[in-house]
Amino acid sequence: MISNNYIDVAQDEFGAMFDYAINDCKIEISKFQKMFLKSDVVKRLEEDDMLLIAGHSGVELAEMFIPKNAQKKPTYPTTYRSAEYWTGWALVYLWMNSIYTFENILNKVSLFDICCMYHPYHEMDISHFYEDMLKEIDSNKLQEYRKKANLSQKELSVVSNVSIKTIQKYERKERLMINASADILIRLSKALDCTIESLIL
Repeated sequence: MISNNYIDVAQDEFGAMFDYAINDCKIEISKFQKMFLKSDVVKRLEEDDMLLIAGHSGVELAEMFIPKNAQKKPTYPTTYRSAEYWTGWALVYLWMNSIYTFENILNKVSLFDICCMYHPYHEMDISHFYEDMLKEIDSNKLQEYRKKANLSQKELSVVSNVSIKTIQKYERKERLMINASADILIRLSKALDCTIESLIL
């Protein structure tokens, strides 16, 4: 389990990385998103190389994949937290506390979209951003697979032995598939002849 202290460090370094890349290096946010997703930083973190963050500053992380000719002298302020800083800070929190990859997240909600959430989310507890983002990202493939199987909600309920009320709540996103119990996911995936991963990713 990842310690809260490590999450705090990761949030600060990601915030510094995003602030440096976008504000100091003047890299347009959608371009930075593409660079970031293709970077070794993402690859190493998703391969559980957690020492990467502990051993590097946010600027050093950015300089691992920003071309040399685009790198600038950092002016990262210690007292001011920009919207771009908050974007990196919030994104890494979401990634570290969910099963989603950075690509899963950013394919649903772009860095630009997250940055636009700075107001009002930066004034709230991070849990509000986290919960709302999970609702946005949750692929909710249940309804799609049910319709492909030509099953009504009632028929799926019978075949899977999952209550119709539960199925309705997942399809309306009153409950999230990512939070479903393993037992429910197994029963639904068997009934719909699909993988568990395809229901939640």
